[in-house]
Amino acid sequence: MNIWKQPKSKWLLGIPIGAVIAVFVGVIGWNVFMGTMHVTSTTEFCSTCHEEIDTTVEEYKESTHFKNKSGVRAECQDCHLQEKFIPYMLRKIEASKEVYIYLFGDRTKANFEEHRERMAEKVWGEMKETDSVTCRSCHKVDSLDLEDQSRSAKRKHNTMMEKGKTCIDCHTGVAHKLPELSF
Repeated sequence: MNIWKQPKSKWLLGIPIGAVIAVFVGVIGWNVFMGTMHVTSTTEFCSTCHEEIDTTVEEYKESTHFKNKSGVRAECQDCHLQEKFIPYMLRKIEASKEVYIYLFGDRTKANFEEHRERMAEKVWGEMKETDSVTCRSCHKVDSLDLEDQSRSAKRKHNTMMEKGKTCIDCHTGVAHKLPELSF
């Protein structure tokens, strides 16, 4: 059947018109969806909850990821969301649980501190699993100028490259204070 020929029945004309409408609605829907994902990934959005129930925003603002001599700022999504679509969406789905806890759970600083170690260990584990992919989206190992680093940093970065270590092996507590670890 040639869809561009005059249909024998006026109802058949609805097929190409319906397809055009479906594509149009799909494109608009996708753009609204991705716009929502973008807005809910901003530091401003994350801060709305975190400023109220914990100290992570204050800690971030005191870190070199917020203010530094080069003027480059890492935002929440730079460290906590991967750029690839599937890991990005899986983390957004997981974050919906955090929104639920914020809306209906025990949202006190004491409760947050009680769970801080577990949450930090989870994030560190994910970063180790992914070879610190979010760190490496900004910090390129092959661009490290080891000669411009302190002796200690130079030694540790050489060891990292030689032994397959990853950023989070040494750099926990870079943007947020370390939890009081229970041993």
